[in-house]
Formats: sequence, structure tokens, C-alpha cells
Amino acid sequence: LALAEGRLTFRDLRARTDFGELEVEELELDLTRDPPPYTLELSGGLDLNRLLEHSGDDGFGPGRLRFEGLGTSSATGSLAGAGRVRLAAGQIPAAPLPRGIDAIVRHRILARVAYEATEVGFRVADERIVIEPFELAGEGVTLAGSGVLDLAGPLSLRLELAAPRERMKIEELPSELLDALEDERGWVTVPLEVGGTFEAPRLAVDRPAVERMARDYGGKTLEREAEKLGARLLRELLGGDEDGDGG
Repeated sequence: LALAEGRLTFRDLRARTDFGELEVEELELDLTRDPPPYTLELSGGLDLNRLLEHSGDDGFGPGRLRFEGLGTSSATGSLAGAGRVRLAAGQIPAAPLPRGIDAIVRHRILARVAYEATEVGFRVADERIVIEPFELAGEGVTLAGSGVLDLAGPLSLRLELAAPRERMKIEELPSELLDALEDERGWVTVPLEVGGTFEAPRLAVDRPAVERMARDYGGKTLEREAEKLGARLLRELLGGDEDGDGG
């Protein structure tokens, strides 16, 4: 540590936490002010499986955390800052949240599915972690989302589950509605709302959003078909053949 001009600086501190071993690269306190404000730079490993209350052999690959923030060293002081987590490839664990999503589609679509390495950004403010938009790409499925995690436990997430149409069978959504969501590659995207905690998540399909998406996608499909029909009629009007060669 070093003390100069009323600033106390700690470097290269290591701390073992419940979710990984962290290294405080630099922590500087301004002792000329009361209460002393501070700046913080830290990095280290992050075990997302522990965060999700999962202890099985499968699970997320190693996570690498980088964070920079500032705060006030007082009883009411709060930490604010931004960081990123780089997540190595692995398997989506059979934790309560993935199992809950599997229950909605009535078969295993997430739990124990291999996924590609990814990176997630986040911000910390007002004792909450704001998770920036992310995407997790697995075998035959994609999970995208964003949301807020309260440091006291409650969470509020907005997720979008995408998979081939034949893998999407949701009891509360009619087949016709899911058919209307099918895109050009044959996939369907369903928005989900998540509350509760990681240990006991509450999941629900965002039915109004599904209906809006179906209307929007249906309108775009009609527009594409109308454009194709208009182009064909124009070619015929100009005397062109099926290959589009004009006369």
C-alpha cells in the first residue's frame, strides 16, 4: 500500500469469495474527504454455477470478470461502475432457471445443452446489477435477454428464447400463434418474463408481446409476398419472361 497527498492506495489484493477468487488491482481512498470516496479496479474468476445454485458436474465454463467502479466508504455509501464477464464455452447447467424454461416448452431445450463462448456486460448502481443485452447461442437454441438483479436477491429479467418451430410446444400458446411467429429459417422466438430469485425463479410467457410479434411478422410476410407479386405483374406488363428478360 502507499500513502501520498492524503490518498491511500492498495494494489494487488486477493480475495476469495463464494463465487470465485478476485484480484483488487487498485483501490484508492481519498482521505482528505469525509466520508472518504474511493475508486476500484478488480478482475478475477467468476463461477456462475455457484451463483445459480448449481452444483452438478455439468455447467457453465469458467467466467472471467473485469470491473471498474467508484463509491463512498460509509454505511450508506453505494458502489457504482461497469464491467464485463467473459464466459468460456460449456454446458447450460440444469439449474432452476433453465429447468423452468424447459418446463414451459415441455421438453429439454436448455438444461445440459452445449453453448458457445460469449461475453456479457453489466452496470452496478443503486445496489442493483443491470445486465446489458446478451445472447447465449447453444445447439439448436438461442437465449437472449437483459434485466436487473437486486443485490438482495430478487431479479427481473426479459428473455427471448429462439428455436426451430418443431421444438416449440407451449401449452398456453395455440399452435396457430406459434406458426405465425415462424421466421424464414423456420425458427420461432418467444419472449419470457422472469421474476423471483435464481433459487426459485418465476417464469411466464409474455403473451401480449407474442401477439404483437405475430402481427408484425405477419404484416412483413404479406409485404414480401405483395412485393413479389408486384414484381411479377410488372414483368408481365413489360413483356418479360419468367427469367425477368424484358421485350
